[in-house]
Amino acid sequence: MKLGPLSLDESISPYLIAEIGLCHNGNVELAKQLIYESFLSGASIIKLQKRSPTDLMTSEMLENKFLKFPTVGNNQNAVRNFVELSFNEYKVLFDYAHSLGMKTCCTAFDIKSLDFLSKLECDFIKIASHSASNIILIYKVIETGLPFFISLGALKLEEKNFLVNNVLPKDNCAVFHCVSEYPSSSNNQYLDSITEIKNQQLIPGFSTHENGYHASVIASFLGARFIERHISLSNASIGFDHSISMEPKEFAEMSMAIKTAYQMRGNKNIVINQEMPARENYHSGLYAKQSHPAGYQLTLSDLVALQPLGSKPKSLSGI
Repeated sequence: MKLGPLSLDESISPYLIAEIGLCHNGNVELAKQLIYESFLSGASIIKLQKRSPTDLMTSEMLENKFLKFPTVGNNQNAVRNFVELSFNEYKVLFDYAHSLGMKTCCTAFDIKSLDFLSKLECDFIKIASHSASNIILIYKVIETGLPFFISLGALKLEEKNFLVNNVLPKDNCAVFHCVSEYPSSSNNQYLDSITEIKNQQLIPGFSTHENGYHASVIASFLGARFIERHISLSNASIGFDHSISMEPKEFAEMSMAIKTAYQMRGNKNIVINQEMPARENYHSGLYAKQSHPAGYQLTLSDLVALQPLGSKPKSLSGI
């Protein structure tokens, strides 16, 4: 089974998505540096975001005070437009990611941005939790035929059920469990939701804003095929999402932890070679209490279980 260009073979550990988002601060060279650090840290997919502020927000919201990036403006309109990149800049970034063997993804927050991304070689579209109630955008994404991810943070149960049962194509999207808390606390992870998504015959993923990476490792055990984490060069940077992002060193630690943990999965139905010394020397074999003539029918009362079982072809266990 595949989603877009990626195999979903369960022998492969989950794909890590490095959510650069807006941590490039509107600077294409910083974005390239983040892509490279994501590559070094074990990510398979880089993700950016695309908005057309005037197509996404009401005029009143555009003028609302917004203090996340005070060095460039104090309202949504000024800040949002400052961090947007041009078509050519996106192409440079996508081409650079592809040159590293990475796949690309971008969140489309509105129809104009979706049209913008459809003209680029974007491997996956992302529908953010913020847009999971935007049924117009969701249907437009489906119409493109592009593989996509969708996060379900802050949706009511009836909204989730409507999407799962009536809207989402099971063969062309992955559904990400997400909690829209920034950062999300340990007691608000609700990781059994990943199992529920899997049981609904959907491709499960996990988009998380946790501190650390324990929930991400557990999500890999529960079957998440994609794990999405924000990445920044420094949590202390001014701008969007830096404080809830992982720095490259921590991202790399998480990547190794997930890959190591994933290797621990599986059902054991054989005796592995490494167990043979313990089996041959310390398991008990069946021995006759005394000699009997050929043809004698042994019963358990004629036998005693003693170490070692041994490795001879005729060595008998008590099972």
